[in-house]
Amino acid sequence: MNKLISILATLALLLTSTSCSSDDNEGPSRDHDITASFSMLNHVYDQSAKQAGPLTTEETSFTLHRAAIDKMNVDLTLRVTVAKGDTRNIKLTGVPVKYDEATGRYTINAATTADNSISDLNGTIDFNESAMLLDYTVDGHYRVMATQPQVFYTKSNSVLTYSDNTSFADNAAVYQFDIDPKTMTATFTLGGLLVSQIDTKFTTIKSEGIKITVTQDGYTLAADKPKTISKYKHGETFTDGPVEATQWRCTKCGHVFDDPIKPTACTSCNNPEATFVRVDQLFPITGFQATISLKDHTHNTTFTMGDALQGINPFKVNAHGNVY
Repeated sequence: MNKLISILATLALLLTSTSCSSDDNEGPSRDHDITASFSMLNHVYDQSAKQAGPLTTEETSFTLHRAAIDKMNVDLTLRVTVAKGDTRNIKLTGVPVKYDEATGRYTINAATTADNSISDLNGTIDFNESAMLLDYTVDGHYRVMATQPQVFYTKSNSVLTYSDNTSFADNAAVYQFDIDPKTMTATFTLGGLLVSQIDTKFTTIKSEGIKITVTQDGYTLAADKPKTISKYKHGETFTDGPVEATQWRCTKCGHVFDDPIKPTACTSCNNPEATFVRVDQLFPITGFQATISLKDHTHNTTFTMGDALQGINPFKVNAHGNVY
């Protein structure tokens, strides 16, 4: 499943080859090498000291040699900061690679490298998703799990529980976590979520400023009330939800006004207690919590959406998903 273009940032993927072939299939039938470069988020855990190392974004590059299907290999250049003041530049050559025709992915696997500096090296290169995952150990105790800064999950099961205790399961939503190691916060983006009870399809839900904690196997994320902007289709009405909103909803009668300035009175219901909410902020998120396991490539995410004071009965979302 390809990522939803509307919610995913462009990854730093640069492909070059030694052939002038116009064949766009990245499978092993092509006889030329591929050279690529990714910006990788390096999650480091010191297994001896039992503590997380620095979280950094550094470049990984590689050349994939595909001339012989049964002898494909990759040359890797890894840059990783395993501890404060200790940045390694590691070059590996001839690491075995296998191609999976069913998924279109290349898998990397090596128990140890020739110089014994790296052990338990496993990884995936996926040109369809413009993604790379690496898991390896440096010096026998620094475990490195590297992903793009955008950690996304294309296969998730979302269970929505409504205020009347009924529930609905949605398997189409894509979950993404954009991790910023400088601020130790994340931006959460959810695309394609269907809320059946109110006949609303969310194209994008975006929450910012979510606090990150590094764990042994990944991250935990938490925020009580992250800033949230939504784009959605309610019935036959599509709401773009721009940052500079021009639509306001009356919390009493639900009438929507198109006006760059917040209304002071509702000319539809004339209710003196009417208040107005920006249409793209009708579905605030509260109680956000997520656990990301880089080891298992899974996420568990829970949060509540909606606000009864804004005319939207809250509903709870519980989701579990995989990278693939």
